[in-house]
Amino acid sequence: MGGFLGSGKTTTLITLGKYLADEGSKVAIVVNEVGQVGIDSDIINKFGLNTKEITSGC
Repeated sequence: MGGFLGSGKTTTLITLGKYLADEGSKVAIVVNEVGQVGIDSDIINKFGLNTKEITSGC
């Protein structure tokens, strides 16, 4: 998923992840962090979803 800063990418992942988890599915989110400070993983984790952060590119 890609898009401009503030376009709702993280919010969409959280909403979809929570919905699928509530339906009984196992959810995995891989965050390909481009910036020097990882923000998205922290936000997603606060909503009870587990993440794996990759910082070395694709």
